[in-house]
Amino acid sequence: MAEETRHPDGRIEHPRVHYEHSDASFHWVLGFVIGAAILGFFIRHGVLLYFNHSRDQLAESRKSSFPLAVRPSGTLPPEPRLEQLDYMKENTDFDVFARQKAKSNMLNAFGPTGEQGFVHIPIDRAMELLANKLPVRKQGVEANAPRRDNGLVSGGASNSGRLLNRRSPRWNGR
Repeated sequence: MAEETRHPDGRIEHPRVHYEHSDASFHWVLGFVIGAAILGFFIRHGVLLYFNHSRDQLAESRKSSFPLAVRPSGTLPPEPRLEQLDYMKENTDFDVFARQKAKSNMLNAFGPTGEQGFVHIPIDRAMELLANKLPVRKQGVEANAPRRDNGLVSGGASNSGRLLNRRSPRWNGR
């Protein structure tokens, strides 16, 4: 059995077992905790100041260079205006269908015009009077004319995403 000695108060002591009588100083632990709290306080407020400054700076950079008017304008914009603005003018002719019907009636009726020496005639009658009297391109000339395709497949019209002909000088093999 290991060596044991009795202490005067009755405790058993082992002479080869040693330990510190004071593990840590309470004052040092308390000082470390208070220092960490103060450092945490300054770091927290430093980060908050940074984010608030960044937020304000971002808001300033995103601010529109075209501010809104202080109060609404009482004047109407120049013509042509949107249909809704006619309500403000108290115009009773705001119905689009009524305006279209009036234009259609004018195209299908006889009547005076705003120009001196001219009158309205119905559109169908005008087309009958002009039929076969206006110059027209001959179909044969257009069919025999060389096509200007500029290298486009089915060329002559707009590109619309069509590919180049392989025989075209602009073909690059892509």
